[in-house]
Amino acid sequence: MLDVDIQNKTYKIADGTRLDAIEKIKFKLQSQTFTCVVGPSGCGKTTMLRTILGLDTDFSGSVNFNKQTGGTGRVATVFQEPRLLPWRSVEENVRLAMPKSLQDQPLMNLFNELGIEHVKQFFPSELSLGLARRVALARAYALEPELLILDEPFVSLDDATAEHLRQLLLKLCQLRPTTSLMVTHNLVEAATLADRIIVLSKRPSFILEDVPIDIIQTERTETDIAKVVAQIKSVQEI
Repeated sequence: MLDVDIQNKTYKIADGTRLDAIEKIKFKLQSQTFTCVVGPSGCGKTTMLRTILGLDTDFSGSVNFNKQTGGTGRVATVFQEPRLLPWRSVEENVRLAMPKSLQDQPLMNLFNELGIEHVKQFFPSELSLGLARRVALARAYALEPELLILDEPFVSLDDATAEHLRQLLLKLCQLRPTTSLMVTHNLVEAATLADRIIVLSKRPSFILEDVPIDIIQTERTETDIAKVVAQIKSVQEI
């Protein structure tokens, strides 16, 4: 579905020198898979996502999104911040992002799945950060996307809230299958959600390891997750 081949990405910084952000990142995503990308801070994870989304076109290489036969070709993104319009209600924020063909679709099932049906008429200022992150997920899934991009969507949340949202996202993946690509710095999060983890090096980043996880997400034990985390850490220490 998605073919990423970023051969080089370079920034020009304030003093005029060039900064190599990405050396080589090349991978393909199959339909209805969940892939996590992990790597040290500043290695270029968000730069990679911006390139995939077409927000940064100044790079060497190519990114090809292959719409599925009979598919919509829609791409949804969940950013680090919820980015909700403060003068719109929860339901209005979600509906504003929906294409015209879906505007009249009922949202109650989606809101129930995310536990936000009771706040659908609230304004963003009336929400906790955890609830606001749920609304951001609802807005993305309401598009019925073929590709879902997530950029550290649970960052800055307390552990209990983040874990609850991870479990909600797992449930959504089962109820509303789509192809997902998520960037995270949290190895436990990656080992919990992904069926494949791409490990990036320090800047300029390249792929250190591409790690498949054969155990279905809902059947993984804490021991399974700990083994994957240990494997990723051993790769990062090389």
